[in-house]
Amino acid sequence: MATDRHRLHEALSQADFPAEKDYLLRCAEEADADRETLRELRSIPPDTYANLDEILRSVTTE
Repeated sequence: MATDRHRLHEALSQADFPAEKDYLLRCAEEADADRETLRELRSIPPDTYANLDEILRSVTTE
């Protein structure tokens, strides 16, 4: 199972961009993101992301 745009947006709604992977994971954990969303965020390359659209290009979505 993968995540979707809505769940990813909810998980990262408090994140400030640009953002690095570790920061995004912390934000998602603090937002109580579901297991699939966290798994997808853990799988993204260690990079700095300018916005949610850049993250969406790096994860598997439903």
